[in-house]
Amino acid sequence: MCSTRTTPGATPATPDTPSTTCLCLALAANALHHLSCSLRRYRDLLISNSKVVANASDRTVFYAVNLEHAMSEANGEIVDASHVDILGLKKEGSTVVLWIRDSVDVNMYGTAGGYTALATASEYPADFAQYSPSTYRVERTSPLKLAITAYHRSSRELDEGGVHAKVKCSYPLDDSQLTTGHFPAEDWATLKKSLWAPWCGYWVTGANVLVEADGAMKTIVATPDAGVLYMRGHAIPK
Repeated sequence: MCSTRTTPGATPATPDTPSTTCLCLALAANALHHLSCSLRRYRDLLISNSKVVANASDRTVFYAVNLEHAMSEANGEIVDASHVDILGLKKEGSTVVLWIRDSVDVNMYGTAGGYTALATASEYPADFAQYSPSTYRVERTSPLKLAITAYHRSSRELDEGGVHAKVKCSYPLDDSQLTTGHFPAEDWATLKKSLWAPWCGYWVTGANVLVEADGAMKTIVATPDAGVLYMRGHAIPK
């Protein structure tokens, strides 16, 4: 959740620019406590423009990555990159945790966390690309190896339509939460609007864990199964 206010003297940001200063909500106990941002192109982690690396032994390696609660199209993204390894990733929330596209030699081993992807693309904000919702999204990337392990569940309640289970997590925002967080009243409307889904996430029966696509309208593979090894460009293990 964020406001698009900028630091005095800074260049005004547009809704798509990740550089916008975010006013992040940090309340204790039964309130908001995580950094997230609703800008469509914001990323907690962005790995890009590293295909110039020719030597596969020259790798970009991350250990124990934590990607949570961003209200953007994806929490993290690997794009136009090569030789990237993620060794352990913890996630929460129902937006895409990691979007991997147009890259070479990407590996991710071991995932943990809670909550599923959204039920349908209709739940996205109107300016989001209308991909089939999933926890992980892959496009035009090979070789690729993703070892995705199962996720834990937590206490939850069914929404009125019974489509998915929704955890109570300060959604929608109300004035009492914003008052507790000491946010300027002029930012309240923007902050409320930016939280378009529960920051903690949903539980959706049968939600996709992984989608491989070639653009928003062309899904190649969609699977709801966690606990799988998904590969492209590697020999089948014997």
